[in-house]
Amino acid sequence: MVAKLHRFLVQSAPKKPRASFSSQFFSVKVFSSTLLYPRFGVVVGKSFAKKAVARNKMKRSIYSFCRRETPRFPIADFLIIPRASAITLTNREVDAELMKLIFR
Repeated sequence: MVAKLHRFLVQSAPKKPRASFSSQFFSVKVFSSTLLYPRFGVVVGKSFAKKAVARNKMKRSIYSFCRRETPRFPIADFLIIPRASAITLTNREVDAELMKLIFR
């Protein structure tokens, strides 16, 4: 899990992102930040999976990636939204896909 300092409350997100990136498995929205560190938010809706267990597993996997890679992230607020096709990915595949998407 990401430290509370690095969590981004999704409800407080501005309407317009500064940038957004998409792939077959994820959508990432980047918002401007006045803080001196990156923050991360993850939204996994019911359209991803009906079972809460699957949704929480994906959240944990994404937050784990964010925790490990925090020093490499630029200073901004990141909102990561997995698509339904990401349910088949393993943790390593999630890491690789997010790495490609965020660190272009």
